[in-house]
Amino acid sequence: MNRKYLGSLITTALLVSVLVSSGVTAAQAADPPAGDVGTQSVCDARWRYKTTGRGSNTFRKVGGEKSAYNGTKSPALVTFTSSESASVGSVITTTLNVQLSVVLASANQAYDLGLHSTLSVQKGVDIEIKVPSKRTGVGQYGVHRAYIKGSEWYENRSCTTSKKHSTKVYAPYRDGWKTWID
Repeated sequence: MNRKYLGSLITTALLVSVLVSSGVTAAQAADPPAGDVGTQSVCDARWRYKTTGRGSNTFRKVGGEKSAYNGTKSPALVTFTSSESASVGSVITTTLNVQLSVVLASANQAYDLGLHSTLSVQKGVDIEIKVPSKRTGVGQYGVHRAYIKGSEWYENRSCTTSKKHSTKVYAPYRDGWKTWID
């Protein structure tokens, strides 16, 4: 008997011994469940992403700042109107290996913000503010962006993963006015 054949017999005997002691029948051992690929795991090789938190939101102004001084003795209502149209996009401040749409979908699911990769703003959007006597009302029209923190990692076909690294994305979620009194 050659050594290779003897080794095969010993391996088979050990396998049968393990199967019998664990209560597995011969039929179960011969027919693995559908989708079972044996003892080695097989994964889709791809980048994975998870939203991990939020930072402070930012505001990207579109057009110039508007201001109005109230020189009267009474509070006054002032109307500001946006004067420019623009598109404001997401800002990615770290390396990003997943698509931006993956980051936005994960963050939208986590925070229900309605994030966009790009948001268009129009001219002609009004806001009315109450300016106290002898004070100045100031306004800026633009886009509010959410700061989204995340982690991404690579999972290979044998289901092992690379070290996670942090991601940072600022994504627009709504247009509007930012106003204050000076």
